[in-house]
Order: sequence, then C-alpha cells, then structure tokens
Amino acid sequence: MSQRDALRDMDDTLLAAFKAAGLADDAVYTPPGGDPISCDVMVDEGIAEFGEDLATVVGRRTMVSLLLRQVPDPVRGATVLVDGTTYTLDIPESRDQSISRWVVTHG
Repeated sequence: MSQRDALRDMDDTLLAAFKAAGLADDAVYTPPGGDPISCDVMVDEGIAEFGEDLATVVGRRTMVSLLLRQVPDPVRGATVLVDGTTYTLDIPESRDQSISRWVVTHG
C-alpha cells in the first residue's frame, strides 16, 4: 500500500469516528458551474490566526477540511453546504495527499 493510500485510509477511519462523535458532517460540495458532490467535511469555526512579523495581529477564520478521495480537486469559489449553512472556498490553507484545508467565507 502506498503512503497516499495509507493516509487516505487513516483519514477515512478518523473522519468516521469524528462523525460518530458529532465533530464532522455530511456536506455537499459544488464547484462553480459544476455538479454537486456529496462528501464529508470538518468545519472549524473561530480559528485564531496571528501575524508572522513583529506586529501582533489576531484574526478569526473558519476552515473547512475536505477529503481528496471524495473531492479530488477543490477549487476557489466552490461552495460547501453543511447543515443549512453555505461556505465558499476562499484561500487554500494546506493540502497533503489526503486532505485539503480551506479558509472559507460564509455565504
């Protein structure tokens, strides 16, 4: 088994546990002009971000994590509908072989 497949299997198992505990949700991902895709997501509200230079700047962000096995190529401007709330993918925060994390806006 490749490292990518091992990571994806591990993330699938973890996400199932998070969903069972109420820490992840069913969602619908819709790319601009594309067809909706059912998927699972983790939404992290109120993430504190600090500046990287000498000035201290604090901001709050909402992050959405998508499994690449379910949404192979998430794009800026796509929407994610979670429990009646729509998030719009804005800034790609990180990506590995299994998960893509995005800063999102509401609406």
